[in-house]
Amino acid sequence: MHIKVKGVSGHLVFVFDDSQEFNSLMSELESLLESPLLKSDGYFPRAFFDFKSRILSVHELSKLLELLFEKQVLLFDGINMVKKEQKNDGIHVYAGIDDQIMKNAVNIFKNTYPDIQVTLTEQEISDNSEELYEYDQQLSAQLMSGEGADVFFIQNYWDIDKLLAAGAFADLTEIYDSSRVFQDEDFIQDIMEAGVIGGKRVFLPMECNIPLLITTEEALEETGFAAKRCTDFDSFIDEARKFMLGENYDRRLFRMDITAGNCLYWAGYPVVEDREIVWDIERK
Repeated sequence: MHIKVKGVSGHLVFVFDDSQEFNSLMSELESLLESPLLKSDGYFPRAFFDFKSRILSVHELSKLLELLFEKQVLLFDGINMVKKEQKNDGIHVYAGIDDQIMKNAVNIFKNTYPDIQVTLTEQEISDNSEELYEYDQQLSAQLMSGEGADVFFIQNYWDIDKLLAAGAFADLTEIYDSSRVFQDEDFIQDIMEAGVIGGKRVFLPMECNIPLLITTEEALEETGFAAKRCTDFDSFIDEARKFMLGENYDRRLFRMDITAGNCLYWAGYPVVEDREIVWDIERK
């Protein structure tokens, strides 16, 4: 065995032999993940991966993440490896599909600082969901390995805690505090403070969304859903639970599962709590 597994502070730590080939280590890890010891309904242990002196390429890190996603028996909680020394030979910017905001920002920066080289990488339009997923996985893997973009938009489904643990974010506090732009009273300061984690300003909010649920009085009367009792999100969840467990449950509460998922996620409700799955959208 070339992978040692030990328990440290409530985590499983996988220590990899850095003298072995990466592919053979992944095969061994796959066997470990298929072990009956890691298969327990509703229990997902947190796992940390120690690669010692090995420097993972973006492809290798993506392969590790894909394997963990495929097996779905662990909660990925971080990675340790030697990082490559980065050279500041310019600024690398990642943009999404037809991201006009980022394009405009790059053009303004180039005109203001013509001596600084700026490389803009745009996500290509594709109908292939696997290609889009691979692009996001590659970007996330690059950031976690200390490579990749200097400026990018954080996707709402990324795990910020993992990126923070990997040191992917710079502290923007000094830049933010010294800029007159961000002191404008038009900015909603409570929202801007969402970018402060652990006393450091690690990102700048660009927009905020308010989930809006629409129905009709006829639908409420037919289903017995008492909307007037929903004075906050907790009472909404209570009323939704009554509806979904009631005898007259003959229709979906939400038109799309993603609506339910986003509604719960944005409200701050945990998906997993005390090692048990709190919400299973597919079953609900």
